[in-house]
Amino acid sequence: YTMETQTSLDDGMLQQHLAAEAIPASGGKRFANMIVDTICYYLAAILVFMLIVFAGGSDELVDNNLVVYLISFSCMFLYYTLMEGLTGKTIGKLVTRTHVVDSSGQKIGLSKAATRSLCRLIPFEAFSFLGGSRNESHETITVTSVVLDR
Repeated sequence: YTMETQTSLDDGMLQQHLAAEAIPASGGKRFANMIVDTICYYLAAILVFMLIVFAGGSDELVDNNLVVYLISFSCMFLYYTLMEGLTGKTIGKLVTRTHVVDSSGQKIGLSKAATRSLCRLIPFEAFSFLGGSRNESHETITVTSVVLDR
């Protein structure tokens, strides 16, 4: 039993304590997050579409369903990945005073944020919180959670 072992144990107990202190966000707050964030990334997509039309002088690209899907997905992916990965919050989470954490109560980082973003593509995943069981795919797969700010 060394000082390093004690420090490691103390760190582990602190992480468990922090995780235990976290209060999960309610279904209502999570729904508000989804609404606000959806508006935000759609606004970003609209700006990209406008830039394409104005820069290219043609609206043929935005008439292509595949291009529209790819731009919309890219905006959603970048919005969630960058916001959650760098700050632990999206604009929706700022409004509802919540943030996303990993199982130890820490910020999730870009890798987990990217995985969460990809999981949002699972059909009907956005509505899985309505059952109240908090088993959203993007949280179950990444072992993350949305909790109230302190």
